[in-house]
Amino acid sequence: MAKISYLKLIMVLLTLFFIWKGIKEFYSQNPELLFDNFLTIALLLILLFQYSKWKFNKLSVIIALSALGLHHAKLYGTFFYSIPFDRIMHFVGTFALALIIYQMIKPSQKNVFTTALITILITMGLGTIIEHQEFIGYSIIGEGEGILGYGAGDWGEWNNISWDLIYNTLGAIVAALLSLLSYKNIEK
Repeated sequence: MAKISYLKLIMVLLTLFFIWKGIKEFYSQNPELLFDNFLTIALLLILLFQYSKWKFNKLSVIIALSALGLHHAKLYGTFFYSIPFDRIMHFVGTFALALIIYQMIKPSQKNVFTTALITILITMGLGTIIEHQEFIGYSIIGEGEGILGYGAGDWGEWNNISWDLIYNTLGAIVAALLSLLSYKNIEK
């Protein structure tokens, strides 16, 4: 029998949990986070099946799993040290994404700065796609929570989008800089 790591076991259990949660959300009277649940399942499956192939380090995967869990904590509309949770979520989400992207690019000694810059730009681009998808979701669905909604924690379209993009950029920059400083020391 093949040896399964604790991290893979956690990813399998989380996938099963979000499948259950997605089915429950589908049959509920208020399926606000239905899309979020199934997107999370897709991301978990990608992580699960690509974890060994792309040789992601454990810390990056744990941070990515934590970001997914944090998104589903339904803390939108709350503040932490006067920072809206929506901004914290954008920072954490792009931070985790940038850690994964940096490893996918696989820097060498010669191009770590280029790799960091490419990581930041890719992550900023993906963060922008998230904003487009939020706009499309709001245009079709209207008010509500989740990745397709415009709800608690959002204060006006331009203000919300601008702050989201700023925190997406900050998350990408911090993750790329940390990756740049520690890429040799991260145990895979």
